Amino acid sequence: MSAFAFIIAAGKQKRFKDALPKALVKINDTCLLDMNIAHFKKYCKEVYVVCSVENAHFFKYYKTIIIHSGFGSGDAAMKALNKFNFNDEDTCFIAWGDALQDEKLYDSVVNHYRGKVVVPCNLEDSPYVQVKEDGEGVKVYFSKFHEPITKGYHDLSLFYGNANVIKDALNKLHALIWKNDHYEHKHGNEMEFLDIFNEVHVPASILDMHGIKSYSFNTLEELENIEHLFQK
Repeated sequence: MSAFAFIIAAGKQKRFKDALPKALVKINDTCLLDMNIAHFKKYCKEVYVVCSVENAHFFKYYKTIIIHSGFGSGDAAMKALNKFNFNDEDTCFIAWGDALQDEKLYDSVVNHYRGKVVVPCNLEDSPYVQVKEDGEGVKVYFSKFHEPITKGYHDLSLFYGNANVIKDALNKLHALIWKNDHYEHKHGNEMEFLDIFNEVHVPASILDMHGIKSYSFNTLEELENIEHLFQK
């Protein structure tokens, strides 16, 4: 069995008013991407950065998978995983490039894995995205699409499971919502990675991290808040 990591850094980052991709910003003089890769290398055979054709030159010193972006996080992950023929037991991490995970998160996720996709979460009073367990899997609700959100679990921008299971789920979702050269879905004209749990049967389970954090940002102001938390 081999483990792989795919760091998704192909977004348009419309709210982040900086030319540099979010994955490459520095937090207290250390590159965010370098920190994440160092964490993943403790568990993974290979770590790949999934970037857009337009931004590929920023990532020339990394192992990259270059894609045509703009079709959503699920589309980016699918294009990356489709580059590989995985063994039946191979596993993979899917992670967002604009998030910094607490190191303790990785051990917990790997140790919890029992064949189902692991969705590490924290309990929040008003989560931006709410993840609920539903039988053998999970369902996801989005506040930005005005779906009912209550006190509950919010994902931590990291997912871990069997590589072929995740790859097959993404391809099934693509087949369901790709219509006439674009995506058609109630969640807009993109393929959201989290919608594999809503639209395709994916054996998955929530892992309550009991406050172990993931720090993500969409604006320069949010990045500054994270820097203050990690000041030396």
